[in-house]
Amino acid sequence: MDHRLWEIWSGHARSLAAFHAAHGRLPRSAERTPDGYPIGKWLSEQRFEARGKNGFQMDPRRRAWLDEHLPGWDGASTWRADRWHSMAQAIKEYVAEHGHFPSRWAAAPDGRNMRNWLQAQRGRANGAGVRALPPEQRAWLDENLPGWRGAQ
Repeated sequence: MDHRLWEIWSGHARSLAAFHAAHGRLPRSAERTPDGYPIGKWLSEQRFEARGKNGFQMDPRRRAWLDEHLPGWDGASTWRADRWHSMAQAIKEYVAEHGHFPSRWAAAPDGRNMRNWLQAQRGRANGAGVRALPPEQRAWLDENLPGWRGAQ
């Protein structure tokens, strides 16, 4: 990336950081900076590039800058992590209430969804699927849901 393009990009990145500092959150897609720049749209474009959509590939220096200055900027990682912890916590509460893991015969659809999620985590722990179970998630399950690896 040439120096001029980096300067333009980093100016927008600094505007994004300033927006975050001022509002305590990242901008929605339609939001603009005080000078009218569509910073929310710019952030959406960065996320698009980071995911490698339609052949776009984000420059590693851009990603490193955003990761360092705005953890969670990509949206997907924090959303996935929040969703993962929400389901893990729901299963922990289910086990505390019912005394067993959700089964395929669970009366409520939530119980069946929990069972399917738990099976997916077992598969990820065993190396099945695209994404392996990260060590911190495995540790959380080991600590909070003893027996999760073999429960039915």
